[in-house]
Amino acid sequence: MTLTNPTWLFWLLLGWLAALLGAGHGTPAGNGVGLDLEVDQGDDDDDDDDDDDHDDHDHDHDHDHDHDHDHDDGVAVPVAEAGPCEFDSWGAISNPENAIHVRESGDDGSGDGSIDAPYATIERAQEDARDLVPSKRAIAVGPGSFPTNVVFDDADDDGTVVQGCGRTETFLLAADDSQPIVDLASDGDMGIAGMTLDGGTNAFTVREGATGWAQYVNVNHSSENGIRVLGADTLAVLSDVGVDTPHEGAGCGWGISVDESSLIMSASEVKGATGAGIVVNEGEAWLSNVFVENTAPGANAELGRGVQAQDSWVVVENSTFVDNADASIFMLNPTGGVISSIVINHTDAGIVAGGVNTGDGIVVMGRAVAGGSPVIVRNSHLLDSSRAAMVLEDSDVFLRGNFASGTGLFPLHGAHVFSQGGFAQVAGPQAGLVLDVTASPLDIERGYLTCP
Repeated sequence: MTLTNPTWLFWLLLGWLAALLGAGHGTPAGNGVGLDLEVDQGDDDDDDDDDDDHDDHDHDHDHDHDHDHDHDDGVAVPVAEAGPCEFDSWGAISNPENAIHVRESGDDGSGDGSIDAPYATIERAQEDARDLVPSKRAIAVGPGSFPTNVVFDDADDDGTVVQGCGRTETFLLAADDSQPIVDLASDGDMGIAGMTLDGGTNAFTVREGATGWAQYVNVNHSSENGIRVLGADTLAVLSDVGVDTPHEGAGCGWGISVDESSLIMSASEVKGATGAGIVVNEGEAWLSNVFVENTAPGANAELGRGVQAQDSWVVVENSTFVDNADASIFMLNPTGGVISSIVINHTDAGIVAGGVNTGDGIVVMGRAVAGGSPVIVRNSHLLDSSRAAMVLEDSDVFLRGNFASGTGLFPLHGAHVFSQGGFAQVAGPQAGLVLDVTASPLDIERGYLTCP
């Protein structure tokens, strides 16, 4: 896979947005009972596809799949001999006999990178990989723990695959905790699979126009961000990736940071982040089948958002958010976006300046361009938020087929969705269910999130 221009994502999402809007306008009108009853009770066929069982959101990190990489269809792949991994599988490496091998018992001086004479470090294996053609740049890392800070910043790193035995067998530990463990910093296609990264700062970093991917990878206890994606034309593709308990470091402990770049993330999770689980700044993101849990307020005690997208286009679909503080999804000056078929279960009460309790399921504030694309919120379940299911301010939003219950303001106002500021433009079958609270607006922290 070589995707070096992230603008393709914009056009893909734009097409999907058009399809959603077209389907939305054909939906029967709501029944007028707050958001307690499902609006879409007609014969709109596309709704049948959205009734996923979010309670069975399964993130099984122990299954093994093949990630075919850099070999032509129709070419016979030799059957690998049994390796050191528990299940004798090398995943993304189709021919491990020809890979460059790294083992705990290896030697960078006397080894030659073969199965019988492996190296001790990924950095030494990288030197040999750069002498190969891109389709042959495969590094096989055996079971055990490997102190690592490796930077792929050369044109000859294009195509490199670093494959471990699995998340419970291969561990890359930060040799220098102030640096990333794996840093993809070259305009090329590179990736890692089957391992756990532990420690470091921005432990898995993708930048400088790289297309970087990670599959069956855990990122634990990193400082600042677990995963950082930055720079124009940079794309990160994450599949079955877990980010757990990043540390605050220099003021933030986010799970994933996407800055002026693009992210595609599927079947993955972020747990125990501080301040924000996922932040997208002036970028694009497609989050599908993602689980974000227990995002806590940071040192300033005013955040704890599951996803914050600022000046960005974001799609969140078939995903679940549980026990996040302040807001589960916060869209600040969006350029457009879609929130579809998600479950938000218990947005806890964070604290904003002045000690006002928050805890909103979805917040959409402002717009990047006047008259731009709306944010579509459809077929989603918003449950047990401490304050409101949704808050809309100075934004364009299309509401259809959503369900909400158990929000903190419900007994007081008799509604779950609130608009304020006098500029929110709400369309769709559920537009009439929104309560205007401009006269007594809700207190919301509106600042942009930044991290060094």
